[in-house]
Amino acid sequence: MTQTRPFVPARNQFGLWLEGILVLGLVLIALVTARLRETFHPGIGLQRLLEAQSVCACTIFSKTARALAEQNRRRARMSLVRLYLVTLAVFLALDAAMLTYVMQPLFKRHIADLMAPNLQLVPAMLFYLLYPAGILALVSVTALRDGGSVLLTAAILGAMAYGTYELTSWTIMKGWSPTMVAVDMAWGTVLTAIAAAAGVAVERALA
Repeated sequence: MTQTRPFVPARNQFGLWLEGILVLGLVLIALVTARLRETFHPGIGLQRLLEAQSVCACTIFSKTARALAEQNRRRARMSLVRLYLVTLAVFLALDAAMLTYVMQPLFKRHIADLMAPNLQLVPAMLFYLLYPAGILALVSVTALRDGGSVLLTAAILGAMAYGTYELTSWTIMKGWSPTMVAVDMAWGTVLTAIAAAAGVAVERALA
């Protein structure tokens, strides 16, 4: 199975190799310079010159390593934001269509007297912001790090999340239909899997 690590881009490895070659070149130049100075200026110790050149080379390498580490952290943050936005967009678009054409008519047919006349925006926004974040935390980030499949784990998460709501409602709510339970649980399973897979696929393509 191919390992995918989008948070440590492979192109940074080239930069590390380049810096290693630069440091090695500086050390070689230091050796040659020290040997020449020792030849023409015996009073200047070879050891002291080598130490000065080594400190200079190590300082350059250390600064470069820190810069590359910071660059990796910035790319990791951007990767996480991109993954979240793609997952959110796919989830929201598909769910909006499903709610409009399937779930709303189904719920009105069975529990019209329990439904609010107008959509409550605040809880709806909280759900759509938090649920994709949960997908990332429990499924997508792990799949990207380990290079594994995302569909099965995301489907299980969707079935559990939507099943918790539907089965609890079926247990305590009057008039809750088994058809509503089956349709909504199936949709939550499929929707979560598709949204997670889309986000991971896009991130792997761009990494």
